[in-house]
Amino acid sequence: MSGLPELAMLATATLVYLIIDTYPVVKSFRDILATGSFWLLLVLFTVLNVVAFGALSITAGPKTVEWVGPHASTVALVMLSTLGTVGILQSLTLKIADYKFVDLGKLVDGLRGRVLEDIARHSADRQRMRAMKVADRLHDLFGSNILVLRDEFASTMAFGGQTAAQVIDELNKLEAESAASNLSFSKMLSRRIAQTDLPRAERLCDSFQVASATSVAKLPSSQSGS
Repeated sequence: MSGLPELAMLATATLVYLIIDTYPVVKSFRDILATGSFWLLLVLFTVLNVVAFGALSITAGPKTVEWVGPHASTVALVMLSTLGTVGILQSLTLKIADYKFVDLGKLVDGLRGRVLEDIARHSADRQRMRAMKVADRLHDLFGSNILVLRDEFASTMAFGGQTAAQVIDELNKLEAESAASNLSFSKMLSRRIAQTDLPRAERLCDSFQVASATSVAKLPSSQSGS
């Protein structure tokens, strides 16, 4: 390797590969990039990629220059080393006297599985915090109008496949839990709506705020300022 440009290309290629590898499972670029173990995996793969690139540069560098030219040879070697690193790790096993000492394929699969678990856990935590914030918004907007919250709860549950009898049973359970705890019934309804259908809860909050702003804008200036 001749310097930092190649190292940056190798790190970028490794990052792209790992994102492509993990995204179909977790479906969130944000959660992938916010998970610490993903970056540890990236460092490990990048180091191995650097080693593979160095070996390829010695063994196949001149031929690559002949095939694709000097300007594209580095890019070609980076791509080959990235794909080769993954393939080698998946099949490499260290043996001593015919005894399987280290199965790097299994180690890599185990590490990848751990990273996916961490990403999924981070995503769940983020979704939970988001649902709590939306529940607080719902309660602030509709806490004084329990009928609206009951109707929205019933609609949310019905949209999820529950029958009218099941919805009534859920409402009775929430009322009983509210009476036995320090949480108001409106607060519990808000939380349950947000937990069950977060996008619907967000749309409800947004539509109410838009309607309120529109109503205020239509008032005469003397009334809106009073």
